[in-house]
Formats: sequence, C-alpha cells, structure tokens
Amino acid sequence: MNLSKRGIVGIVLIVVAIMAAGLIARSTDKTSLYWVATGEIAAGDRIRQEQVALARLFLPGHSVYYMSADEVVAGMIATEAISQGEALNRGDLSENSDYRLWRLISLDIASADLPYSAVKGSLIDIYRLSEDGPLGAELVLESVVVDAVSERNGISDGIQVIVRIPLLQVRPLLDAYATSRITISSHLN
Repeated sequence: MNLSKRGIVGIVLIVVAIMAAGLIARSTDKTSLYWVATGEIAAGDRIRQEQVALARLFLPGHSVYYMSADEVVAGMIATEAISQGEALNRGDLSENSDYRLWRLISLDIASADLPYSAVKGSLIDIYRLSEDGPLGAELVLESVVVDAVSERNGISDGIQVIVRIPLLQVRPLLDAYATSRITISSHLN
C-alpha cells in the first residue's frame, strides 16, 4: 500500500488530535477513586473485600466524608446499612464496635405480617399482637435491621426473617415471639 506524503501527514494529524483530546480530558477530570458497596451491607457486618469496589466520583466539598482508594476498608464494621452502589461514608464505618454484642435472630413470620419493603438492610419495627392491649398491638422492638429475608413461595405461608439486634434485646424479642403472634412494619423516620 502506497501512501502519499499527504496521507501520512493526515494520519499523523489524526493521531496527534486523539492524543491531545485525551490529555485535555484527563487534565480536566476532577474525579477521584472512592470505595462503593457492590451489594447491600447491613449494620453490624464486617466488610469483606468482595463487598466493595473502587469507583470514580466527583464529590466537591464532600470528599473528606468518604473513604478514598488509599484507605483500607476491608475489616471495618458497618454501623449503618449501606445500599448497593453507595459510597462508603466515614460516619457509617467503625474499626471497633459494640456490634460484637449483637445477635442474629431468625423469626418465622406469616407472609401477611411482613411488608414487601422489608428487605436486607432495611429498618423494621416488631410488634406483638395481643387482645389485652388498648391498640391490639404492643411495640416490642423499634428500628431493627433486617439481615436477610427468605424468598416468598407458594408452599408455605411463613417467611423466615433474620434480624440483627443487640444482645440485651434478645430476651424480650424471644419472650414476645414465644407467647404471641409477631407482626412487622416498615420503620418510618
């Protein structure tokens, strides 16, 4: 293939233009690498490396609040629920936590007593249904973190809900669960 001088100059100009555009784009890029969640992280979870990834974000004036790429997040404990795709906020993480004193409790709940909004990482309120109370229901625990919910299926009316609660609240929950019908509602702020 024979290229004329004009063709060679044209190719060189195209290559130079592409390189210049890349340099300009790189010099105006104000994004930085920050850690983001690749899936739901519940409060109390110890963060594993596969639960996070690096993403380029533009956080003008707020970058000090988020974990940057040069910081180690694996092994830290989430003190708040973190949604998939959410940047890891320093205020939602702790190296030392009282979450060692938390327990996972499994509850079998009738599907009618569980709202569809109750998913991993969401906050719920747990009530004991009783005919003795003035309202027919008594609040057992408030702002409880859902750790997992079994899939709804047509075989059984029950759904397994695993909640994460402080050790001191285990006994009141189990007492209510053993003596009454339990229902769950979404926690409203």
